[in-house]
Amino acid sequence: PDEPSVPSQESTNESGRSIRLRAVQRIFYKDGERVKSVEGMELLRTQLILEIDKDAPQLAADIELVPDETNPNQMRLQLVILESLAIRRDVTADQTQGGTVTQLLVKDGDQIAPGAIVARTQIQCKRGGEVRGLPSEQNDEVIRRLLVITDADLMTVDTQGNAPTVRIGDLLVEGRDEIAPGIPTPHSGEVIQISDSQVVLRLARPYRVSAGAVLQVNDGDLVQRGDNLVLLVFERAKTGDIIQGLPRIEELLEARKPKEACVLASRPGIAQVIYGEDDSVDVKVIEADGTITEYLTTPGQNVIVTDGQEVGPAERLTDGPANPHDILNVFFQYYRETLGVHEAALKSFQEVQTFLVNEVQSVYQSQGIDISDKHIEVVVRQMTSKVRVEDGGDTTLLPGEPIELYEIQQINEAMAITGGAPAEYTPELLGITKASLKTDSFISAASFQETTRILTEAAIAGKSDWLRGLKENVIIGRLIPAGTGFNAYEEVGSPDLDYGYDGIGVLDEDDLRDVVLDDQLARRYDPEELEDRFNFGYGMGMGAPGKDASPMILDDGDELIDDNFGASSADDDEDFDDDGDDDADSDYDYDDE
Repeated sequence: PDEPSVPSQESTNESGRSIRLRAVQRIFYKDGERVKSVEGMELLRTQLILEIDKDAPQLAADIELVPDETNPNQMRLQLVILESLAIRRDVTADQTQGGTVTQLLVKDGDQIAPGAIVARTQIQCKRGGEVRGLPSEQNDEVIRRLLVITDADLMTVDTQGNAPTVRIGDLLVEGRDEIAPGIPTPHSGEVIQISDSQVVLRLARPYRVSAGAVLQVNDGDLVQRGDNLVLLVFERAKTGDIIQGLPRIEELLEARKPKEACVLASRPGIAQVIYGEDDSVDVKVIEADGTITEYLTTPGQNVIVTDGQEVGPAERLTDGPANPHDILNVFFQYYRETLGVHEAALKSFQEVQTFLVNEVQSVYQSQGIDISDKHIEVVVRQMTSKVRVEDGGDTTLLPGEPIELYEIQQINEAMAITGGAPAEYTPELLGITKASLKTDSFISAASFQETTRILTEAAIAGKSDWLRGLKENVIIGRLIPAGTGFNAYEEVGSPDLDYGYDGIGVLDEDDLRDVVLDDQLARRYDPEELEDRFNFGYGMGMGAPGKDASPMILDDGDELIDDNFGASSADDDEDFDDDGDDDADSDYDYDDE
């Protein structure tokens, strides 16, 4: 048959599942094998196998045959389970640990219940002292280690009559801290007892670790010699060439948000760093007024501030590159509480300008390239010139409109005079691409990107380009407003020669304040000479209003008239003479005669 007629026997209770009796059938011959016998042959045998699992090696069994009580001719199989218990051998006391003593709690022949205690091993302390290191909350855990503080671990320091300046629980470092005025700490340790003239120290060894190290032990844990205390993190600056630095410069000048940006403190205060059991770190900043601000950190960020460290506004709390937009916003909100909106925008712009210049310079200087700050400052100035209108107030500005900072300040000053509500705004950091498209000159913006959109908007809005910048003057072929071509700040009252009149136009001095001379005339005439020349011409009837007079414009071959109005440009055969001789006077005066 497939199954033997003898049933399998297993222990009924859960605790004894490691023992069972199993019936097995065995055939001694193969299929097709010929057998022959005279007295009969055993073809099939049924066996009982006693199985003991590997998790119970201390168990053994004795097998006994017992007659059946009802039928003496029938025998019953009886198993006697034997369990061997090993008792710990006593260890003689050594210098570091106490000795062990094991006592048997049972005698030969005793009947014991399951789970009964048969022996107890005691650890005897070598020297007397104070027991420390027991956990305050025993979470049903077996205490396998404790600490006994003996007199050899303590040191008594005499303060020589001075009052101690330490408190119980303070950790002192040898050579750095003082127990009392003029009494240095003779050994590092913890203050455990203070009296009027003595301080009791528990000897200790300080371990100095750097900020950001990962602690391997918790406060109050017992450690042995050779245990790992902390995991030091060593950072090595990655050597990179200029190719790796150019994406960083592009990221800065385009004002992009960097990947894995660091966490910045929004307000100044004292940092509080709490390390959790699951390797999580909680960072809080306690301000001077008691306000607590909690900052969330991602698992990949390392906190670079220590507990109790004083942090300022926009200071980094974690590692990683800083986001310049966050720096601008944090400083603006911080300064806005104590200063006006305009002053807060200026100071926040100044902070982010310094950050951008330093970051760009650090990339170039890492390769030994020295660039003057003024070249980078010109670019950063354009990036930090615009603000975004939040509330137009009584002005004609619309919310969300970008505008120059100095321009909106002039509008708000006008509102303050008239009593209107000023416009509210926030500073905005623009990348060089975005700043180029938001310039006042539509010729400059259209020559860069999005030409169709910019020209369409300029046509719809009816914009005028005043050609104040460099790029638009280059495009239309004028002298650039720089160096000799920059005439916007000439002396007040510089005249302009108007070609539109038949004669010489007479302009009021107030009308000439913002007039830029024609570039050709600006190089040839001195403003004072022109003014004197106009007065002279009108006195002689030359070009006076109402008379036919040719404009006083010299060709390239002519020369200027000297201050004494000598006729240096007169022909050789035509002399201005007043006494009838052929010699022209060197100093000819035009008097009333």
